[in-house]
Amino acid sequence: MVCSPSYDQPDGTDLLYDVIDHIPAGILVVSLPEFRILAINARACVRFGIPITAHITGRLCSEVIPRFAEDRLDELWLSTAGIQTGNATPPTEVGGALTRRWNAYAVCDPSGRAVRLLLVWFEASVTPEHQFASSAQQITRALISILDRDQLLDLILEQLHGVVVYDRAMVVLRDEDGYYIAASRGLPAYNGRATKRVPATNRVLNQVEAAYEPVIVRGELEVEDLCGAQSNAHIWLGVPLRAQGDVVGILLLTNRSSNHYTRADAAQAQAFAAYAALVVRNAELYYRAREQSARLALVNRIARMITATHDLHAIFAHLIEHLHGVVPLDIAELALFDPATRRLTMIARHPPVSAADATNVDYSSEDALFLQRLIDQRQPRLLSPDDVAAPEIQQRLICAGIRSCLVVPIVDEGYTSGALLLGSHRTHAFPAIEIRMLADLAQHLAVAIQNAQLHQAREKALADLRLAQQRLIQSERLTAVGELVAGVAHELNNPLTAVLGFANILQQTAPTEYQHDLAMIVESATRARRIVQNLLTFARQRQVHREEVDLNLAVRQVLSLLAYHMRTHHIVVEERLKPNLPLTTADATAIKQVVLNLLNNAQQALASWHGERRILISTDSEWRDGQEWLILRISDTGPGIAPEHLPLIFEPFFTTKPVGEGTGLGLSICYGIVTQYHGHIHVHSVVGSGASFTVELPVQVCLESDAAGSAPTAVQPERQYHVLVVDDEAAIAELIARLLRERGYTVDICRDGATALDRINRTAYDLLICDVRMPGMSGDELFANLSQRAPHLTRRVLFVSGDTASYSTREFLERSGVRYVEKPFDAAEFVNIVRQVLAEPS
Repeated sequence: MVCSPSYDQPDGTDLLYDVIDHIPAGILVVSLPEFRILAINARACVRFGIPITAHITGRLCSEVIPRFAEDRLDELWLSTAGIQTGNATPPTEVGGALTRRWNAYAVCDPSGRAVRLLLVWFEASVTPEHQFASSAQQITRALISILDRDQLLDLILEQLHGVVVYDRAMVVLRDEDGYYIAASRGLPAYNGRATKRVPATNRVLNQVEAAYEPVIVRGELEVEDLCGAQSNAHIWLGVPLRAQGDVVGILLLTNRSSNHYTRADAAQAQAFAAYAALVVRNAELYYRAREQSARLALVNRIARMITATHDLHAIFAHLIEHLHGVVPLDIAELALFDPATRRLTMIARHPPVSAADATNVDYSSEDALFLQRLIDQRQPRLLSPDDVAAPEIQQRLICAGIRSCLVVPIVDEGYTSGALLLGSHRTHAFPAIEIRMLADLAQHLAVAIQNAQLHQAREKALADLRLAQQRLIQSERLTAVGELVAGVAHELNNPLTAVLGFANILQQTAPTEYQHDLAMIVESATRARRIVQNLLTFARQRQVHREEVDLNLAVRQVLSLLAYHMRTHHIVVEERLKPNLPLTTADATAIKQVVLNLLNNAQQALASWHGERRILISTDSEWRDGQEWLILRISDTGPGIAPEHLPLIFEPFFTTKPVGEGTGLGLSICYGIVTQYHGHIHVHSVVGSGASFTVELPVQVCLESDAAGSAPTAVQPERQYHVLVVDDEAAIAELIARLLRERGYTVDICRDGATALDRINRTAYDLLICDVRMPGMSGDELFANLSQRAPHLTRRVLFVSGDTASYSTREFLERSGVRYVEKPFDAAEFVNIVRQVLAEPS
């Protein structure tokens, strides 16, 4: 390439400049005295290390040539040309070693004044063949020592100029999106490592790529798409870069001179193109190996990160954090199969969802079916939003502006965990190499997810085990206390029966001034009786009457009893009862007792609370592990329960209430009743935010009640009945005899079973009233003897016992089917039961 000005040129000089461009030497012509560049060829540009452009001519040397002023090249050239200046410095003392190789010749006008300076770089013994060999040698050495593709391509273009002259040169490579300029020389806007893209439809490049041999085109040809500005080249040379039969790029040279390129130039350019093709292919292999190594390191790093935690959300967060540096990721979803239901559930989402959005939700049936089909393919699938046949997923992608979507199945050795859905705003966001990397990563992700799920299952199993152990300890503790309570209750029942019974008798005969005292005795004895009954209920030893129970009805009945009490304490009760709850078989009284105790507990917590006083009672039902459960939840807005008290809340006799305001049995009784029906009761509380008790009862199949039932027996008018009372407690025996004698019965008393059996053998009795637990012959042993000696009397036996909490006593009463009365009893109730027994046929 010869750069010459468009002014100050005599006719015919264009041919001169075309000639000097082919001279195997660097040529520079400058004007004097300003040292303005008039002409320069490509070899001179290379020697000076300046870009080869058409804008060099007409400019001052000091503006273009590096270190022109510092090395005092103007003085050097004038001295070399023999032009004497005032204080000229000898040429050996100025300029560098490189600059001193230039020869200078003065061009004078007719008056003998030097007006131009011709500078020539002579290369001794340099022929075109030598130049080609030297260039090939330098390129070969560079191929061995340099791995950078762009640096090698720049070197090839530089060496090519010493063999084939050009104005502009570029190496254009091809990728899936079209062409791009990888290296260039002489482009005004893209010197050095240019990265300008060129449309895939460029006809110049398409013509060269389609040809097997170099292509030379003479005549003006616009290549503005390549050069960045319109450039009317007179001739251009295009050479395809072929590597193993594939075209990997194009070497393109342009020149403004007509008839410049020959077949010899094309052959030499083709040799350099072969070097360029080798560079490109080696670079591809090198980059591919380096990228593969980097991705393997990334996969290993991610694998270590995600397998180091058992938190699924942390696994997803680590994965997204590392993928951001690899692919342009804008949205992601982690869909996993639920181990229990095998339904696809969205576990996590990127970007993080707001508090109003939901994760851990099942995909719709259409979305799940679409993902299931892709997962079954076991290979990543690249899609556009229009290809996503899942309405809800497609809507999310469109709203997020996603243009490309990748679904990566998460599978490992036949076990399918789910899928990873990735989306990007870019159209081609997931190249093949990244997809392969994500497929490898999915295997590690599957292992991490399996480990996390196993860990979660293990933690849940351990939590369930700890809960079961706590319940077992609580149950054993309550059982032990229950046995103690049963014994205490029996010992209390006898004196309470006597106190309450004789107090009732005295109330009928005592003067008025003693009635108040007697009423206090009866009230205290009755209170003690209720405490004993609570103890027996706590011990779970009372007789259970099973029937169909409507939980909502039981709640409403208890609420109606407490309505006035709640209003007087300014407590608002809110009901949220689920309609159409299933019925269950239970003791309705016991269920109501649970509701009553929990409501009383909430009311007492709110009684001294100065904040909002509100109780929320709700019912629900749910299926769990193949069993339907009834859920009762009672919550209050009171002071809550201190953390140190929570483990003790169901302990018998534990209470935080002041002395005299509670027995500490209410919640223990609830625990006993609920566990009796194989249910669960637990509490959640935050100090200052109230407490919430939850009762879970399994729905039990309702038992069919007797169709006919037992018709009440008419009580016959009283006549002279003979009754035998057997009780080792003298006070109890005297009380029963007193009550019956006042109503006209004949009563005999004995203290043990043996004496009673002897009297029965000698006397005909209409009724036998007997205690169960007695020294010597017990009540059940006496009943067994009666079955043999006086079987007719077994239908006229009434047991009176304060030991119904005992399993043996309860078992005997249920097995024998005999009527019984629990101590302590009310006198009127006792007499009425006696009449009913006597009315039954013997």
